[in-house]
Amino acid sequence: MCRRNLQAIKSCAKIPILDNNKVIGLMCLHRDRIGEISEGAVQRASELAQRGASALMNFLYRDRLPSLREDGIGTFDGFAERMSRRETGNTQQVIDELVAELLRTAVQHAGAYRGAVRLLYYDNDSTYLVARHYADESLNTPIENLREEDRCLPLSEPLAAHKAIKEQETYIIEDTEEKDIQFRPVQPRARSHASFLLQSGTHVIGVLGLDWHDPGAGNRAIRAAISRLATRHAILIRAVNADGLDVLVEQQIGIESVLHYCC
Repeated sequence: MCRRNLQAIKSCAKIPILDNNKVIGLMCLHRDRIGEISEGAVQRASELAQRGASALMNFLYRDRLPSLREDGIGTFDGFAERMSRRETGNTQQVIDELVAELLRTAVQHAGAYRGAVRLLYYDNDSTYLVARHYADESLNTPIENLREEDRCLPLSEPLAAHKAIKEQETYIIEDTEEKDIQFRPVQPRARSHASFLLQSGTHVIGVLGLDWHDPGAGNRAIRAAISRLATRHAILIRAVNADGLDVLVEQQIGIESVLHYCC
């Protein structure tokens, strides 16, 4: 930034850009007049910074996680073909494939024994269990075998997934024997659990839940990798289900905005 532009700055707000609570950059808001920058402006800038951080870290980590570079992580490569099938009326098939990929990859690489995906229903007041996957293939049965009342549940039901949605963040239960947790056990009962938001930009579309036989719910590195995996699939699912390529453009705009205003 040239000296003349620096001299024009009369007030400034600095906003940290975070990835999993780690500072990876800084966004600066500059004004050419003296006075406090409004809380609303700072909040909007902070939301933009986090959107951009999520998209940027997804891009950067794509080549840094070779152990996850399989169908689940590499779905961007086949996106054009998926969108082509969406245009021919196979939208639900593409979404089902993306969800299945997400579950298989997450369960395998997290060392979990079970995974499930709940998507927000159209009214945003309930979630719908769209898929479940066990590491032991012999336990996998068609999700349609479950009763409808067990699949569609209002957000008022005390599920870990619902707590993640309400608090807008990953919900970790390192030991399901602990008190004061929000968790509804499913047999075979998990000893630890994590609910990861499926979030595209500021849009939460559902939750990926993972169960482990042992306490601990994986470790920090595993959780960070699965969180990025969940975000990537959320971007694609929303793109297929809603605004198509506009959603991916939106993510790119998030990256460019953060890079442009960082200093």
